[in-house]
Amino acid sequence: HLENCKNIVIYGSEIRGLGSYGINASNTSGLLVCECDISELNANGVNISGGKQVTLTPSGNIIRNSYVHDFAKLKKAGSAGINLGGVGAAVSHCEVYNAPHQGITFAGNDHIIEYNRIYNVMKESSDSGAIYCGRSWTERGSAIRNNYIYNTKDVADYTYNDGNEYWGGTDRDAIYCDDLQSGITVSGNIIYNMGRAYIFGG
Repeated sequence: HLENCKNIVIYGSEIRGLGSYGINASNTSGLLVCECDISELNANGVNISGGKQVTLTPSGNIIRNSYVHDFAKLKKAGSAGINLGGVGAAVSHCEVYNAPHQGITFAGNDHIIEYNRIYNVMKESSDSGAIYCGRSWTERGSAIRNNYIYNTKDVADYTYNDGNEYWGGTDRDAIYCDDLQSGITVSGNIIYNMGRAYIFGG
């Protein structure tokens, strides 16, 4: 656990089989997580926050070229592979896969999520997004671009009512900007074999 830290590099590490988070950093700036393999966790893979929202001072936190997979073994709901908070973090060229709920989540401002590969997530959940954010008018300025999101099978595609089968829709989405979320730019993503591509709620 890192707290109130600056200019930390976690490079070329294998982080596996922990009770909760792989990397948990709060109120931290200048953190670089690079070339890491993070897996077999009971909750989140990487959870970081930093910067100041009042002044929109960026954290400069970066997660790059890393694998986050097979996480949320016990805390299955709300445990993302990568969770960003604060201001001005970036996730790029990562693979996030094999999870019961979300792949990447974020809150705050001015984050960049780009060139990631996210697949086989939301395997045990509904009303969910491979990339998820939500519930603030003020958390503006983030970009979700050029990601490849694919292969989330939806077990809730069909609903049975009094023995009659009918199409029940789906609620597992590639990119989910939930209630009140505003000012997000979504562009250039490739989405394949998903329940739904985008949902902008509320």
